Amino acid sequence: MKGLQPQLIEERLARLYGIDMLPESCIRHVLDIGANTGIFAIQARFRFPKAQILCIEPDPRNFANLQENVEGLDISCIQAGLGDGSLLACRNEGAKQASLSYLPSPSGAIQSHSLGYYARLNGFDPTKTFVKIDCEGGEGCLIGDEDAERLLTIAPAWGIEIHASRTRDEWIKWLSRFSRHGWVSYHHDVNHLFARVTFNVDSCLPAGRKDK
Repeated sequence: MKGLQPQLIEERLARLYGIDMLPESCIRHVLDIGANTGIFAIQARFRFPKAQILCIEPDPRNFANLQENVEGLDISCIQAGLGDGSLLACRNEGAKQASLSYLPSPSGAIQSHSLGYYARLNGFDPTKTFVKIDCEGGEGCLIGDEDAERLLTIAPAWGIEIHASRTRDEWIKWLSRFSRHGWVSYHHDVNHLFARVTFNVDSCLPAGRKDK
């Protein structure tokens, strides 16, 4: 499998996203924004074997590795980024493949679309969709995007790794909007703020049933 990061790092990130704690019947769609080389999407495929999975990845080399890694797993891939429709360009050529940042630029060649666009593109039901966002700064466009906020409010769970696209206080204020709907957990180090948001997943299950 090409371009995958060390296993222990990826397993740690998977635990942070918390997909192992979600009832299988609660998730019918997975939207992976910033799929990199596909490790999260592959984990999601085995956790949710019936789910429709869409990966979004802007970097050409990562995208080629992504396509190869998920071949035969019924996972869709689009080479594009998260944004407001602007063209994107890599702002840190030469960085590690897992850290490449694609942001709006006059010289950009990679198309961006909103979170809502990607969800509607494949007819995802937001109430059955897990959203993972890790796009190395591109997530800044979510603040002020009311359509994205509505989608994330009704999704059963989602996770985001936040970079320096906005101030930490701006992100905490934005994330606090979701706390009234469920619970928000934070993990942070010097460079990143990671948030996992989980709403009432039991509401997805038939009355009296407890999923594994």
